[in-house]
Formats: sequence, structure tokens, C-alpha cells
Amino acid sequence: MKLRLLSMAMAGVLLLAGCGGGADRLASAAQTADSVVSVNRNANVEVNAEGTGLDATFRMNNPLVHVDAIGPQLFDAYASQVLKTYPAKVVTEVCRAMQEAKGELRVEIENTGLQESKVFTLSGRRVLDLQRAGLSALDPGAVREQVVKVAELMVPGGKANDGCVRVETSVSKGFLEYNIVWPDAKAFDGKDQGLLTARYMAALRADFKSLGEQGPEFVDFLGKVGIDGVRMVYTAEGSDVSIRQAFPWREIMKNE
Repeated sequence: MKLRLLSMAMAGVLLLAGCGGGADRLASAAQTADSVVSVNRNANVEVNAEGTGLDATFRMNNPLVHVDAIGPQLFDAYASQVLKTYPAKVVTEVCRAMQEAKGELRVEIENTGLQESKVFTLSGRRVLDLQRAGLSALDPGAVREQVVKVAELMVPGGKANDGCVRVETSVSKGFLEYNIVWPDAKAFDGKDQGLLTARYMAALRADFKSLGEQGPEFVDFLGKVGIDGVRMVYTAEGSDVSIRQAFPWREIMKNE
């Protein structure tokens, strides 16, 4: 899920504010937006077939990110935070332009490596609402549930989890929690938190590094919706024995 793509989509919307009027205004906006998002050669923007809005396509190739797991509340909440980084006057002008054209912004996010895509459509009114909304008004509970849906397809550790029965993903006590369930406690008998640090710290750092320059921005967003880091837990079937280690974002995002 490169979150960078969502930010770029919002940037494309905001470029409408600097354009002229009518069809020429929209065409100029599409050309300007396309010149910006195409810098990294993974996106394009064009006027839609009806000539009333924009179609934006953003592509990535990341085997960790299943874009079809991104839910509408998660997209809206993140887009809301991105929009807040822009002047309110500019956002208002963009919304009016799209409303006058009776068009929308259609954002398609593609993961070419996994051959997955997801489309989100924003009206001018919706863009304005998102820019003004606080996270508490954007169903943070549903946002956290959708973070779990994405995260459960991004289990860290790779081969370190070979032999486990299953992985249970949740948000628990302020952390995104991966409970690695083993057939019995022999898998970690006599071990302590150091085992989890050794197995997962580097993996977590690598996973979040793969999000690119938008990684820190997304981590900040997760903190705002009440997720303060990742917790790894080892449990066993039919046993009360467990070990657990929390990894706050400041540790995961530390440069070493």
C-alpha cells in the first residue's frame, strides 16, 4: 500500500486550483497534475471521458501491500490528513471547480506486482468535507479495523514464523498486535522478549522502510488513530505460556 500514492492523488486534486475556467481549466489541470505525478514514472492523470473530472492512476510494485484490502474509511481518514497540509482556501477552490463541472476525481491505485487495484471516487463536496473533518468524525474504529485488514496480509518475520499454526492480527491496548500461535510452547520454551526482538525488529524496520518517503507520514497517521506501534506475541495451543514484546514507532522508524 504505498501511502505515498494517496498523498500524490490529493496533490493532483489541489492542482486544479491554479487553472483557468471550463473545459480548458480542467484540461490544464490534468496536464499540470500529470507532469507532477509522472516524475517518478508510476502515475498519470487525465481528463475523464465525460470531460467533467479527472482520472488518476497510481502504480506500485510492492509484494507486501494488498491494495484491495484498503477500506473506504481508511482511505478517507488518510486523505483527510493529507488535505489538511494544504491551505483551506485552495481546497475550497478545488471543490468549487469540480462541483461546477459536475465531475469527480476517480483515483485508481494499482499494485502491478500483485495485479491488484482499488478505485476510490471523491466528489468536490467530499474533498471539502474530508479537509474539514476531524478524525473522530471519520469512524476511527472502522479505520483501525481496516488497518488490521491490511496488516494481516503483511505479517513480519517471514521464515521466522514457519511452523506456526496461525497468526492472529488485532489492535490491542494501543498496539497493532500479531499473535503468532504455535502448536505447543516448545517453540519458545525458556525464551524471553529478546527472542522476539531478535526475530522481528529488523523485519519491522525493513517493512516500514519499504513504504518509502511516506512511511513516517503514515506512522504519524496511525498514531493519530490510536495505534502506537507493533506488538509481537508468541502463544501456544492449549497453553497459558506466552511472551510478548512491544515495538513503539520511535524504535521501528529509528535510523541505524
